[in-house]
Parts: sequence; structure tokens; C-alpha cells
Amino acid sequence: MRGSFLTACAVAAAAALSAFGPLSPCYATTLAAWTLEDFVANSNAVVAGTVTGVEVRYNEDKTQIHSYVTIAIDQVIAGEALPNPLVLDQLGGRVGRRVELIEGAPVYRQGESVLVFVEKVDDVYRTLGFYQGKYNLETDPDTGWQYYVQRVPAGGVSVLGDSGVEAAAGASYRREELVQRVRDIAGVR
Repeated sequence: MRGSFLTACAVAAAAALSAFGPLSPCYATTLAAWTLEDFVANSNAVVAGTVTGVEVRYNEDKTQIHSYVTIAIDQVIAGEALPNPLVLDQLGGRVGRRVELIEGAPVYRQGESVLVFVEKVDDVYRTLGFYQGKYNLETDPDTGWQYYVQRVPAGGVSVLGDSGVEAAAGASYRREELVQRVRDIAGVR
């Protein structure tokens, strides 16, 4: 199969919409603008750890590409205990010449330290809320302070906020601040 299912759906949707007149610009993915409270309430767990591997391969029936992200958990900040190491199953990736790009999906790289809001669906763990559910741990070179930074992936991603559709923007918290805010929201002492 040359094209992916998602590409076929996008082409069919564009053809259907063009029957009604010219297409206006649109975003590939529009996400709800969730708060930390939303993420804590809807995740099974919030964990901090290190990405120890990223394996990209076809699913069992070779209809989709999945990225399997292995995280060595250093800390369960809130929520239930999870397997350690944890393997997240993220839709999309590249196998050979075939690429399945999911706009707004989080990007994981081996060796990075992360904080992740994890959801479990049908015994499969994944990042809750696309890119919004993943923070990279970064160090400010001037101050030496560590921050959890939410990175917006390149591509057509927007959020639906109180005033309509807006460009996606990342968030940044001091490491200790984000951990404490998540614990406070979850009622963890």
C-alpha cells in the first residue's frame, strides 16, 4: 500500500469539501487547550524519566507505523504505578521510505529527560493530549536552573481556546514548580 490510511482520508475529505466551494486555510490538527488540572484529571499517571529507546515499526497487520518509546521512570509524580521501564505506543513515524506524520504528536529522542502525562487505553500506554502531554527537561545555561519545557512540533498545529482557534504555544515551568503543581492538583503530599 503506497499511501497511508490517514493520507487517503485527508484526500477524500479535501475532495468532499471542495464540492462546496473554495477551501479556506485550515490547520492539520486542532487540540483543546487543556490546563494542568485537565491533564492531571485525565491521565493515569504523571511520570518523570529518561528516554532510553525509540523503535519505529509497522503494527502487526502492517497497516500503520507506530513509534515505541521506552522511558526509564525516575519518579511517579502522581497517579498509578506503571511498568518500569514504560513503553509508550505513539502513532506515526518512518519505516524505510514510508512516513506517517501525525501533526501535533510529541517527538521523543533517545537520551532526553522528560515529564509525561500518561494515559492507558486498552492496555496500551501513550502520551495524553499529543505534544501538550510531554515536557522536556532543559537547563538554562546562564542560571543553571532546570525547566520543564513543552515544545510545539513543527507543522499545522493549533489549539481551540476561549477566543477561538489560536496558534499553538508551548509552556515552561521550573522543574520543582511543575512537579509541585501536579502533586497539589492530584492531592499528593
